[in-house]
Parts: sequence; C-alpha cells; structure tokens
Amino acid sequence: MAKSRPIYVEIDIRGGMDRLWDYTQNPEKHREWDLRFTDIRYLPKEKEHEPQRFRYETRIGFGLRIRGDGETTAVVEGPGGERTSALRFGSGQALSLIREGAGYWKYIPLADPEGGHSDSGGKRERPAEGSPSGGTRGTSVEASGSAEETARTRADGDSAASAFEGSVSPLAASGGPAAPVGPVQPEPSHQSQGVVRFLTRYDYRTRFGLPGRLVDRLLFRPLMGWATAWSFDCLRLWIERGIAPAVSLQRSLIHYTAVFLLTFLWIYHGLVPKLLFTYTGERELLGELGSVFAGKETAVLAAVGIGEILFGLLHWRFHRSRLLYYADLAGLVLLLIGAAVSSPMVLAAPFNPVSLNVSMAGLALIALWTRRDLPSASRCRRSPGG
Repeated sequence: MAKSRPIYVEIDIRGGMDRLWDYTQNPEKHREWDLRFTDIRYLPKEKEHEPQRFRYETRIGFGLRIRGDGETTAVVEGPGGERTSALRFGSGQALSLIREGAGYWKYIPLADPEGGHSDSGGKRERPAEGSPSGGTRGTSVEASGSAEETARTRADGDSAASAFEGSVSPLAASGGPAAPVGPVQPEPSHQSQGVVRFLTRYDYRTRFGLPGRLVDRLLFRPLMGWATAWSFDCLRLWIERGIAPAVSLQRSLIHYTAVFLLTFLWIYHGLVPKLLFTYTGERELLGELGSVFAGKETAVLAAVGIGEILFGLLHWRFHRSRLLYYADLAGLVLLLIGAAVSSPMVLAAPFNPVSLNVSMAGLALIALWTRRDLPSASRCRRSPGG
C-alpha cells in the first residue's frame, strides 16, 4: 500500500504574531480551541535545557480516553520574523491508532494590505521553553503570497522537523521523552494586528498492521485533517472576533442540529406521504380543494413531494444563506394556509399542520440566527500553494 500523504493545513489570521503565538503555545489556551484534544499538560523538567515534555488526552466516548506524550523543541526565527515549532508525539496505549509521529507549526508574517509588513521581525531568538502546539495542528486561509513562498516555508518547516527527529531518539512504546535539544523562545515582536500565515504539516505511524493503515487512510486521517482545519478556523474566530471556542462549538452544534432536522423533515414529508403512501390523507386534502386538481392528484402530489425533497437537500448545501430560511418561513406559511383552506378540521387533529409548521419555523429561525461566524474547515488550505 502506498504511503499516505502527511496532513497539511494553512490559514491566515489577523491579530499579530505575539497573540497568535500565545494562543497556540500556551497549553491552557491550546486545549480550548483544538478539537482533537480534551486536555494538554506540561510535565516538569529535570533539567532546564531539556525539551518541553507534555501529556495529551482525548475522550472518544463511552468512558474511553486516548493518552499520549510528546515534546517540543527548536523554535527558530527565519527571515522576516518567521517562527517554527517542531514536535514529536506518541502513545503507548494499545487502543491508540497512532503509535508515534512528528510535525511542525510555521508562523509567517504577511505583507499588510495597507502597506508595509505585518512584523518588523528579523531578530534572532534567545533560549527558553517550547510548547506542545508545535506540529499537530493546521489551518488554512485564502492565500496572500506566492506559491514559491509557501513551498519555501514547507521546506523550512520540514528541515526543522527533520532536525528535531534526528536529534532525539524515537519515543518509547510508553510515549516517553527522548534526548534533549534546547528549545528557544522568540523576543516580542512590534506587531499588534498584522496578518500571520499559520500552517502545519505532520505525519504519524499507525498500529494494527494493514487493517490499521486501511482505517487510517479511509477514515481516521481524513477526520484528523478536517478536525485540524476546523480547529484552526475556530482559533481564527477567537483571535479576530473574540468568539470563544466553547461558544463556537455550542453554536455549531445548535446550527447543524437545526439544519439536520429541517433537512430530515422536508425530505420525510416529501417522500413518505406524497410519494410512498399517498393514501394517508394528502390525496384527500387535494380533492377537497374542488375541481382544481381533479384527476391529477397523484401527479400533483408527486411534483410537490419531489420539490420538498429537493428543497430539503438545499438546506445542507446552502445552510449559511439567509434567503433559504426566508423561503422556509414563506413556504411553511403557504402550506399551512393551503391545509386550512382545503380542510379546516385537519388543524384540530393530533400532530396537525399547525404544530408541525410552527416547529419547523422555529428550527428555521434558529438556523438563521446561528449561521454567522461558524468555524469551517473549508476556509483552510489543505496543500502548499493550493
């Protein structure tokens, strides 16, 4: 089986190098926005010059948790104030699909759209501590900057990660630390609100032989890539708009639950009573409208049913469009009026059109009010220069 491609994610964030550095290198802030980790904790150092060791944990449901260890080092400042943080990580837990891996984070100040550069960097860095954020995350964004710059960035990051891997022994089966390499900490930059390109590239080895590699390629690796990109956009919203990651997650759950229910209800009511089981009352409702649809009830029901199914599918594709929810509200009102005109008594029946349509209108309003400022993995680039 061919080797899987490393995970790459890239995004541009406005907020300044120092702020982005703090939000990604501080483990207490890191665990708030990264969807892949439930907890990240630093471990004490025996010697000051050792790499920063850390322990991570992820809850996977049913009371199960995946735990692992890692260490970060080699924060290097390149031309123009760029910074790189390399990472190794691994888990000795038999339940963990990931055995060990490595990667890097790269921070690149971009030219300010109003002119000039987003950072006055270029200063060399002094030794200090590293952080666990350095390589297991990714983001992307609309690129400003050339493909050559991105390719050079990837090469620089690969060099840093390779140097880190070559300077430490592989993590033990227990995920323990390796030989020390002194990390460095950048001096504060003069940038406050500049745009920084934040990117990651990482890879890992799996357990369970061929079955493990298949699960990784078909399911786990795409999920990890999506979670990395979603988390990076969540971080962007936190830095740029002040929306806390917990709020973004809650808003996303509410929004997508409402969208899913609307999609399901439109499809169900288009498919079941109008196409599959037309004897359940829909045909009679059309008949009570008089001679307008006489002899054409089946064809009219089929057309309406197909229309409702297609309209339901539109909710998943265009769930960020306010016009879609205005159409929801208008359509529900028209359907309710039609039911009331054709058979007023149906409004008094159990689970009648009033209760259904009002509930669906409520879901449409919830989806409408929560559609803005949602994290999206699609805002990130998933390949260098892509």
